[in-house]
Amino acid sequence: MTVGAQGQSTITVTSFANDGVGSLREAIGLAEAGDTIRFQTAGTIQLTEQLVIDRALNINPERELITLDGIDQSTRLVNINTAGTVSITSVTFVNGGAQGGNGGSGGFAGGGGGAGLG
Repeated sequence: MTVGAQGQSTITVTSFANDGVGSLREAIGLAEAGDTIRFQTAGTIQLTEQLVIDRALNINPERELITLDGIDQSTRLVNINTAGTVSITSVTFVNGGAQGGNGGSGGFAGGGGGAGLG
């Protein structure tokens, strides 16, 4: 983890495991509002349960290609529940299986704040 001039940290994901040391799930849990999460290398994270983001974060792999995979389409991939802004860029979402409000399927739920996907 590195700390920027304004106290915001950059946390680097080093594992593509669903959870545990170096995982995206751990990075989200360790991050403070306004922090940035990056990835050491490209890869796919097979999620067995949704990622919950409850504070303003930037998830930006920079040049790495990252895929969040719900495996069997029974898992919502990301649930954003914050009044802050969450920015997720350069991440591919596949096989999300949450039931949407209109009866459709999806892999992303956001509420309360701003969510940016790019």
